[in-house]
Amino acid sequence: MRRVFLLLIVSLFVVLCLKACIRQDVPEVYLENNYGSSIKNIDYPNDNRNITIDGVDYIQSQAPIGKFGGELIVSIIGEGPKTFNPWVSKDATSSQIGDLLYDSLLSTDPETGEVIPHLAKDIKVSDDMTKYTITLREGVKWSDGKEITSDDVVFTWNEIILAGLGNTSLRDSVLIDGEYPKVSKVDKYTVEFSIKKPFAPFLRSVGTQIAPKHIFEKAVQKGNRYFDSYLGTTVNPKDI
Repeated sequence: MRRVFLLLIVSLFVVLCLKACIRQDVPEVYLENNYGSSIKNIDYPNDNRNITIDGVDYIQSQAPIGKFGGELIVSIIGEGPKTFNPWVSKDATSSQIGDLLYDSLLSTDPETGEVIPHLAKDIKVSDDMTKYTITLREGVKWSDGKEITSDDVVFTWNEIILAGLGNTSLRDSVLIDGEYPKVSKVDKYTVEFSIKKPFAPFLRSVGTQIAPKHIFEKAVQKGNRYFDSYLGTTVNPKDI
């Protein structure tokens, strides 16, 4: 009788352990337990991402409105940034900060994983998948008040990335059958990328960060060595 009782206890323990191991992780449950019930029934405005107000094309947030202020604490493994110039960055910390400093043409939908416009307002891909036409949002400005235009996009690609300045990993990744993409200005807000043949990862490469031409042009003209040290960690934050 004692053995039967012990066997039942052990069996019950094993069943409980197995149940815990196969329990499904439900994000909503985790969020609710940690952040309250306010995360339920979030209404994401997926039907309209582009909002034009007074001639400026804004991207509509896909998340609930947050509270102003507070703190954002991010844990980072490793040392601090080596540069504030993301185009020469070769470490994760510098690249993460660069992502915060300079916006990209495209982004990734956190729900679906699909490529979506960011600084771009619209993306058109030709039927043969060798031409990508990017239309920028009108009226969007750099922090110094100068408007972002197709000149900035063409400059970033032709004078920095494809010219081989800084970190050349992006340029190397878009070398298709020995040829780099051709990047040209169509009008003030439209840029065309042409590649030799269809290349599936290219759309995500197009979405890279954009540099302000009126700020970076002088650094580019001074050559690779100067560009590598441009916006180093001793720079005055006002100059970024």
